[in-house]
Amino acid sequence: MVKGDNMRKTNLLILTMFLLSIANVIGQTNTDSVEELDTDIELIEEISSINNVDRCIEFVNKKRPNIANDKVKRWCNKEIKSGTKNIKQVRKLDKSRLKKIKGLSAKKQKSLLDMNPERRAKLASLSDEKLAMVAKLDKTKVRKLAKISNEKIARIAKLDENQLKKLASMDRVRLKKLSGMNEESMKKELEKYQLKAVVKKDFKKRTVAKSNLKMVNQEFLKKVTLYKNMKANFKNERTAFQEAKESGDEEAAKEHAKKFLSHAADMTITTLEKVRLKAETSESMSEDEVAETISKINEKINELETSKKKVLAATSKEEIKDAGKIIINAWKRAKHMIKLHAVKVVKSKVSTILAKSEKLERRLEHFLAKAEEKGVDTSSLDEQVDSFSETIDEARTKFKEAEAYLKEAKDAEDDSKKELLEEARSLTKEAYGLLKDAHKILAEIVKSVKGTGEDFNVDKEINSEETEAYEIIEVASVETVETVEKIEVDKSEADTTVVA
Repeated sequence: MVKGDNMRKTNLLILTMFLLSIANVIGQTNTDSVEELDTDIELIEEISSINNVDRCIEFVNKKRPNIANDKVKRWCNKEIKSGTKNIKQVRKLDKSRLKKIKGLSAKKQKSLLDMNPERRAKLASLSDEKLAMVAKLDKTKVRKLAKISNEKIARIAKLDENQLKKLASMDRVRLKKLSGMNEESMKKELEKYQLKAVVKKDFKKRTVAKSNLKMVNQEFLKKVTLYKNMKANFKNERTAFQEAKESGDEEAAKEHAKKFLSHAADMTITTLEKVRLKAETSESMSEDEVAETISKINEKINELETSKKKVLAATSKEEIKDAGKIIINAWKRAKHMIKLHAVKVVKSKVSTILAKSEKLERRLEHFLAKAEEKGVDTSSLDEQVDSFSETIDEARTKFKEAEAYLKEAKDAEDDSKKELLEEARSLTKEAYGLLKDAHKILAEIVKSVKGTGEDFNVDKEINSEETEAYEIIEVASVETVETVEKIEVDKSEADTTVVA
C-alpha cells in the first residue's frame, strides 16, 4: 500500500513538472508585452464598441497573437470594466491634457494641436513623460516620429531623451528601419550615431584665386594638346621599331625603341602634370592634402625623368631593355596612382551631392511641417518625399560600399589594386546615377508644391529659430579622405613591348 502511494506521488510529481515545462514554453513564445496594448490607440478605438470580455479577448488574440492569453484576459477585463471610451478620452491629446504637462510651452502645445489628427492620435498613446520628451523636439522631427506605425511608436517610447533625438534626426528611411527593430537592437544601432551641430557648409576646404584658376586652366589645355602630339609620336616610333625589328635592322630597331620608350615616359609625365595642375587649384582638398599630392606626383615625375635619361644614353640592346623596364614599371605605378585619384575625384563629387541631397531632405521635411500647419493636404507630397528619401538611401549605401573598396585599394598590391579601384569606380557611378534619379524626383516635388500654392526654395536655409541646430552623423563613417578635382585621364596605356 505504501509502495502504491509512493508510486502515485512520483507520477504526480512527474506530471507537475511536465505541466510546468509546457507553461514555460508557452510563456517563452509570448514575447510581446501587455503594456504595448496600452499604447496601441488604433486597437483601443477598434474595441470601443465591444462590451463583452470574451469578444474582446478573441479580437485582441487575432490582432496580437504573441501576447499570452491570461494577460489579454486581464487587460480586456480592465478595459471593458472601465469603459474604452473613457480611456480614449484620458489618452486624448487635447488642450486640457497638454496644459497639465510640466514645462510644455504654449508654442509647443499649439504645434502639437496643429498636427494632422491621425498623427496626433498616435502621439496621444504616449505617456505624459514621453509626450513631453517628444514635444521638446522641433515640429519637423515630431511630425516624422508621428508618421510611423502605432507598434513602432510603442517601441520608441522606451528610448531616453538623447536616443529619441538621434532617431528623430534621421532621414525617413533610417528612421523606419531602426524603429522596426526590437528595443535592444535599436538602442545598439543608435550607439553608432552622434548628434553634430549644424554649420553652414560651402563644401570648400580652401579658396583659389580666380586669376590662378584661369592661368592653370590655360596651362592644362596646353598639356592636353601636348599629350596628343606625344601619343602620335609614340605610335609612329613603336610602328617603326616593329618594322625595323622584322627587317633585321638591329641598329634602327634600337634607335626607334629608345624614342618610343622616351615618348612613353613623356606621356606619363604629362598626365601626372595635369593631375598636379588640378590639385594645385582644387578647393575640395586642404592645403596639407594638396602638398602631399604634389609631393607624390613630383616623386613619380623625377623617377620617370631619370629612367628616360638612362634609355636615351643606352648603347646596347640590354641597356635599352633594362631602362625600358624601369619606364614601364614606373608607368604602371603612376597609372595606379592616377586611377586612384580619378576615383577619389568622382567620389568627392558624389560625396558633395549626397551631402546636399541629405540637406535638401531636411528642408523638405521642414516645408511639409509648416505647410501642414497651414492646413495644406501633404499626403501626395509625403509619398514623393518617401521616394526621394529611399533613392538617397540607396545612393548612400552604394557610396559606403565604394568607400570600403577605395580604402582597401590604398594599401593593396598592384595585382589586386586595379580590380578594387574598378569596383569602387563602378559603385560610385551607381551612386551618382541614383542621385540623378533623386534630382528628378525633387523636380517633380517642386512642381507639386507649386500646385498647392505654397513656395519651396531649394536653396533657402532653414531658419535656426524654427528647427534644432543639429544633424545626425554615423560615427563609423567619420574619417578624413583625400579628394582632388575632376581630371580626365587618358585610358590608353603604353605598349610594354621592349627590344627582344
